[in-house]
Amino acid sequence: MNLKGSTEFISKNLVDEILRTGGNRSKSQLRLIYNFMVKKTVEEYTEFVKNEYGTGGKGFEIDGAKYAVWFDDLGLRIATGDTAKDASMIANVFLPWKDVSNRVHELLLQGEYAPQTVLDTARQNALQEHAQTLACMEHDLAAGVAETVFQDIEVFRGGFPEVIDRLVGLLDNTDFLLDLNERLSALGKAYAEDKDLMRFHLYKPDKVAALFQQFVKTYQNYSARDGFHWNENKKIIITEDEINMYFTQGSGFSNSQQTICTFFLNHGNKKERAEFLKNHYGIGGRCPAISGTDDSYERHDGKGIFLERGSRCGNLCAKVHMDWNRAADRIAQLINERKYLMSEDLAKMPSEEQSRYNSYSADVLNSNSKNVQISLFDL
Repeated sequence: MNLKGSTEFISKNLVDEILRTGGNRSKSQLRLIYNFMVKKTVEEYTEFVKNEYGTGGKGFEIDGAKYAVWFDDLGLRIATGDTAKDASMIANVFLPWKDVSNRVHELLLQGEYAPQTVLDTARQNALQEHAQTLACMEHDLAAGVAETVFQDIEVFRGGFPEVIDRLVGLLDNTDFLLDLNERLSALGKAYAEDKDLMRFHLYKPDKVAALFQQFVKTYQNYSARDGFHWNENKKIIITEDEINMYFTQGSGFSNSQQTICTFFLNHGNKKERAEFLKNHYGIGGRCPAISGTDDSYERHDGKGIFLERGSRCGNLCAKVHMDWNRAADRIAQLINERKYLMSEDLAKMPSEEQSRYNSYSADVLNSNSKNVQISLFDL
């Protein structure tokens, strides 16, 4: 059935279309596909899907209607309009991660998750990403450790992409992979006892060993239904939730959020706030910038903040420009609603300012509005 909220509808087909876009990281769809190519428990499937999405949002304009998506520890929400976190008076669908995982798996089995050309690249992408992980971990080992762990360290010699291409070929060999897993398992156990085996700890051997234990499992390929294709008529939008998330991360300077919040608590003049933000942010930018999206960008200068988000589906990018007055208004709203600071950030502020922040009152918007939500399986 369809859910009606205001004048918009969220159908099961629309939910499926949004699920097909995957998470926000590059090649997310390929990782999700490969997750279900390997036999796992329902709990393992679900945990992978939850971690792949992480926390963030995205937005689409489909057939002239806007839809916002938000995902976090609880699950995934789809709503009409440009916000899914505060979806009062808007039709919305909430899916726990188990439902998301089950539905993606169903679509794959039905041949309706991705075109065949995409399905066929999932294994190769997995080989590439595992090869990159292995090469990076080997590079971060302490002096002399690689020679002890690996039978032949020459496979790691050379530059990128030469090393990656070489490892991809080796990882596709079952005998090599089985031997490698034994070596990684031993390294993982040794690392648990001696952290000095690594110069850096981004690629922890115990985690890498567990990753490759999954990779050695047999896998099945999926086939797309004849005639299946993606809906290409999806325009990307930057949602209000994503803009709010961007502002709650501050300017990038240490303790930026606390600095900004303190100024706003002590200065109520809008012009002063805008001028402060312009000087505090200065000139710069970063990538990724929006909801952990790889193809998102941010820059700021005297004219304000510019946000851009591209698309892995070939659509035109979405752009948002906020001058410093609008930026000041947005931050003031987040402070008023006590949504600007995370609890750990608030704890770093003086107790007097913590009290002022917590007592800051917000305007109540649509407090009598009813928020309707349904499960995917009610659709």
